[in-house]
Amino acid sequence: MSNKIEILHSDSNVIIVNKAAGIGTIANPGRNVELTEMAARQLKISCNDLRLVGQIDDEISGIAILARNKEAKKQLSKDLDEDRIRLVYIGLVHGAAVENEETIRTLITRSRANALLMTIPRKKGVEAVTHYRLMANFSSAALLAVTPLTHRRHQVRVHLSNVSLPAIADAAYGNPHPLYLSEFKDDYRLGKQRREKPLIERCALHIYQLSCDGGLIGRRNFVAALPKKLAGAIKMLTKHNADGIDAFVDSSNFEKILSAKPL
Repeated sequence: MSNKIEILHSDSNVIIVNKAAGIGTIANPGRNVELTEMAARQLKISCNDLRLVGQIDDEISGIAILARNKEAKKQLSKDLDEDRIRLVYIGLVHGAAVENEETIRTLITRSRANALLMTIPRKKGVEAVTHYRLMANFSSAALLAVTPLTHRRHQVRVHLSNVSLPAIADAAYGNPHPLYLSEFKDDYRLGKQRREKPLIERCALHIYQLSCDGGLIGRRNFVAALPKKLAGAIKMLTKHNADGIDAFVDSSNFEKILSAKPL
């Protein structure tokens, strides 16, 4: 993992970054959050002043918002809750989406079986709402644009799993199995004594776009380029599925996401 993160924007109130999967976002006893430490080191500012806004899992790559002071954290959190800040995830999931778009609305709460995970309870919990739009259907896998309308811990992963579209290689909420080219390329051949490497072996979710409609950031869009392995997996699925580029509902989105253009 790189010891640097991509700074997409920085001003006196907010820092917006593109983080790699695996960079820590939750504070541990006796130490600061790894993400804030890295941002502070790169910008040569105090780590103690930085505060993460909203929820982002360690396992997921993409956009993260850091407030530079308490007042900014309060306003940015309000902007997020009141939908002036909206995030769009790009996700490769197992299964074929039945609907071109769907809004998932459930309760969510911490799991009794594992306090590190979240679950959908029968009765008590907080409301969680997620909307997804189908971008491409690759038969046994699909590419989704996912927008959380509330911001609960692990919400997107829990909701996708709940509608039988778990993120590829999400060990916590779905099937941990990596994505291999041999699973969808009919004429795939591997040389003797060679072991196939997965196209992607980590949770295939990436926070791709941040759209701001007023509030502290103003009216702006930010895009975090896809990680190489996720982009490569999308290219291979597009090339080798039976419909080719026509697997995309809107074929222009294929070039947009590979060139980091707003959706």
